[in-house]
Amino acid sequence: MTADPRVPLALAALAEHGIAGADVSVEGHEREMAAVRVPADAWERMIGDEGARIAAAVKVAGFRYVALDLADDDEPDSATA
Repeated sequence: MTADPRVPLALAALAEHGIAGADVSVEGHEREMAAVRVPADAWERMIGDEGARIAAAVKVAGFRYVALDLADDDEPDSATA
C-alpha cells in the first residue's frame, strides 16, 4: 500500500505547533482518523485548548478525526506480544 500523503502534512502541522518527535498513523475502517503519538513531554500541551488547536491543524491535512494514542511507546505492541 502506498504511504498516505496526509501523514507528512499532519506531522508538519504538529511541528509547526512545536511538537517534535511525534508519530501519526492512519486508522479506522474508512481511514479518516489520525492517531497521534507524542513524546511524554508534549502530553500536557495536547490537553485542553492548545490540544484542540493542534488537532484542528492536523484535521486540515484531511482527517475527519484526530485521536491521541494513549499507548506508552515503551509498551510492546499487543499484536507482537
